[in-house]
Amino acid sequence: MLYHIATGDEWREAQKLGSFAPESLTTDGYVHNCRRDQIIWVMERFYTGKVDLVLLCIAEERIEAPWRDEDLDNLGETFPHIYGPLNLDAVVDVVPLADRADGEIRLPANLP
Repeated sequence: MLYHIATGDEWREAQKLGSFAPESLTTDGYVHNCRRDQIIWVMERFYTGKVDLVLLCIAEERIEAPWRDEDLDNLGETFPHIYGPLNLDAVVDVVPLADRADGEIRLPANLP
């Protein structure tokens, strides 16, 4: 399972368009993703203080665009990158990430 953190607006727009192509696809050439054990790190680094977030749960075997695990930032850890728009039928669940007044980031209990 791959995971992608998106805003509610990004996800609603993807549903209108029929595929998910966030800004990073244009700016970086791929869609950033992570594994379950990387979600908190990604949220702390890039999403602190942001609201209206959802976690896209993506079935690897359903992804139509090419993708691969890479360490492009020399972090000593690989992250999955999708090199094209994400087909919506690869998204098997969309989990709202609760806005936390205390700022603490917690994974939802029902995460696939």
